[in-house]
Parts: sequence; C-alpha cells; structure tokens
Amino acid sequence: MNFDANTVASSNILGAPPLSLNASSQSGADALVCGWPPGQPVQVSETSPNATMPPLYNQAMVMVEESYLPLTLYAPGLTDARFQEFCEQYVDYRLEYSAEGELIIMPPTDPRTGARNARIIEDISHWSRVDGRGIATDSSAGFILPNGARLSPDAAWVSLAQFAQRHPLPEFVIELLSPTDRANVTHKKMLEWIANGVQLAWMIDPRAQSVTIYRPGQPQVFLSSPTQVKGEGPVEGFVLDLTAIWSI
Repeated sequence: MNFDANTVASSNILGAPPLSLNASSQSGADALVCGWPPGQPVQVSETSPNATMPPLYNQAMVMVEESYLPLTLYAPGLTDARFQEFCEQYVDYRLEYSAEGELIIMPPTDPRTGARNARIIEDISHWSRVDGRGIATDSSAGFILPNGARLSPDAAWVSLAQFAQRHPLPEFVIELLSPTDRANVTHKKMLEWIANGVQLAWMIDPRAQSVTIYRPGQPQVFLSSPTQVKGEGPVEGFVLDLTAIWSI
C-alpha cells in the first residue's frame, strides 16, 4: 500500500494486490501512518505483508482522526470482498467507492440532517408499502453501479423486478445535502446515478431550500423553495412533503 497524504479513523486493511492508497481529506492535514516517517511510502503486498515494513506495522494500520473526515483513499481494483472488509473495519462510517478507484470514508451525519433524512425515509417507505411495486431503502444500502462504483444514496426506491437481481439498481434516488456536503460533488454523483441507469434523482438542499431534479436525456430542473415535489416515471404517485424537511 502507498499512503501519501492526509489521514483520519482507525483500521487494519490489506488491499487486493497491488493496492495503492493515496489519502486526501478536506482538512489539508499531514499524513500519519502509525508513526511512519512523513513522506515515506508504506509498501505492502498481500502475499508478503511485511515485505518493507517492520513487524509493528505488518497489519498496515492506518490511524485516522474523525475530524479530518471525509477522507478519500485511492484504491484501484478494489474487489467486492475487499470493499466489504473495508466496511467492516469502518463500521461507524459510511463508505462509497467511485468508478475511478476512490474509496470515500464519510463520518456520521449531524442530528439535524439525520432527522430530515428520517422524514424522507418515513414518507417514501409508507408510499412504497401502499403502492406495492417496489422496495424503499435508506442510506445504509449500497448499490453496485454498472461502471463499478459502489454508492449509497440517502434514500432510494427499487422495483420488485430489479430488487430480485444479483446487483439491483434503484430506479429512483434521493441525495440530501448535509452542512459538510459540497453541492458540486453531489451534483457529479447525481449525474453518475443517471448515467448508470437511474430514471429519476432528486438532490435536496435544505440550506437553500431547493430541489434539483435529474432525468436521463433531459436538462436538470431547479426548484426554489418548493413545498412539495412529485414523483414521476417509476415513482409516479409519490409526493414528498418538503415543508417538514425545511422546518427541521
């Protein structure tokens, strides 16, 4: 493994050989890899885990401070099994993996965002049960996209037919911006959802009290201070009450 940059939470990780981890965070802090000298890369292979590391470091422990999260690690070629191991190491955090080989480790959200997301999940779950055509999921559900990314939307709806697939893909997703989320980064994520088969996506920004609607082959639609937003296509009939979201 190569660790070259900023670091954060605590984990023991052996990556699929060869696995290169270049860490970066929004804090701009210096890298700390178990006290390894700054600027010195740590090389670890799965077949020879302590090839260039003293015994103390042969588990490739990465010490990370939560205040530096979200953290991005460059880990190209990460398999499903390795990604699952990463998730098990960071059980208190939310992990996603981009098509470019970036592993993003995110901290727990703030209580206000959690309360807003709970209202969204409550609404879409109730509608989904009554509608009966699909399954609603929350932010703990991860989906493997056709381009290899592994993403976890804040809320999603998956048809029963799609849910039965080995790697189901949601037809509808919602991303809720938290105070630490960057709108431009989430915007790119929304485009990625659409490019990989999602039929409808909403980006909700509580601070701006706005909703951006994404559809395949159509320009985005920006709604300013709406009191509700209506589903269409796969989620025709679903209506999300935004007054409850804005009031939290």
